[in-house]
Amino acid sequence: MTHTLLRMLIVGFILPSFAFSQSTETITTKIKKSKIIDEKTDELDLKLKSQYLSQESELSKTNRFQARFEVVFNKEILPSFRFEFETAFNLENGQSDELYENANEFTPENNMTFRKGEFVWNPLEYKYLNAYAKAGAIKLKHSEGRDLLIGPNVYLGVSEHLDLNYKNYFAELSAYQTGPRNINTSNRLDRVDEGDPRFFMESLTIGYDPDYKSSYSDNYIKLNYSQFAFTDLSTSVAATSYLQGNTVNLQDKSNGQFQYAYKGNTAGASGNLRIYNFGIGARSETVINNSAPRNNQANLVGGYLSFYSGDSRFTLGLENFKTQADATVAYYSNAIYRRTNVEGQKISFDYENRLSELEVGFDWVRAEDIFDSNLTKDSSEDIVVLFIRKSYEIF
Repeated sequence: MTHTLLRMLIVGFILPSFAFSQSTETITTKIKKSKIIDEKTDELDLKLKSQYLSQESELSKTNRFQARFEVVFNKEILPSFRFEFETAFNLENGQSDELYENANEFTPENNMTFRKGEFVWNPLEYKYLNAYAKAGAIKLKHSEGRDLLIGPNVYLGVSEHLDLNYKNYFAELSAYQTGPRNINTSNRLDRVDEGDPRFFMESLTIGYDPDYKSSYSDNYIKLNYSQFAFTDLSTSVAATSYLQGNTVNLQDKSNGQFQYAYKGNTAGASGNLRIYNFGIGARSETVINNSAPRNNQANLVGGYLSFYSGDSRFTLGLENFKTQADATVAYYSNAIYRRTNVEGQKISFDYENRLSELEVGFDWVRAEDIFDSNLTKDSSEDIVVLFIRKSYEIF
């Protein structure tokens, strides 16, 4: 397993490095990427999103329309201490049906979603070095190498970070000690049971990025390696994960025990290269649960083609993914990649305008069981998502 991760890191570095040896054009339009700490002292943003989702499988069927209003607020309390907050109001309507209780995670509902509430302490920020810590409801930085391991949820806990960048090169160290929870209380399991789940992760990311300190980048290479552990998982999480592909000793419909622990490693590589008005990108990801003797790996490979026109970018993407039954905890994994014991493809088309902060997209996911699931035989699932997202900067 170690050799698999090493080979992935080596291939992920050599291929993008070769691409960067080719001639490139100086660019003004940049692809948006995640940002650790905003350079502005105070910030208030409003984001509006409209989405249509259609999902169909043997276990459930959904047609859902969603309107989401997101509020992002960052406030500096002291020169090295700030508060970052993000919440969303979801209005949903549609139809859904499910064969088993908790089998349909896309059931329409109206709620307020708490997406982030972090106190950030930044004691050291000097030239090439930046050290900071977070505490509260932490929104995990979802960089390459972890899309199949966990979903974009908010975890209560603390994290520590150390970033170094010199010229066009960077390295990021991070550690998380958290309790995994869904995004909001209305989506948590509706019972008190045994277990107080914990999620731990230590991660190293290195790469090359001429626009590392910017919010946008078109030419970059990233390599990521992490180790993770879930501990003290609850019986109801096990029962729900049984419906989603994990190997579980089911006690009744509401309680169970995971057959294996979940401790392992992830590795990821990604890169993007722009030449004139065209761009090409690729990424890969591997997850290995070292505590399971078999059916313990997840893999993703994706390729992307982009076309640039002024402040606009059009991107077509194709991804292939495979997540074996016990690679990760199904209940906490990424819903768009259909949890565990699945393999499939994701096709996406995305339009983004950097100047107006407008994004329009289409996703189609087709997934099938790797082997007969706990509840169905030769099951398959289709998901279609259409969305439009607009951001407004208040101050």
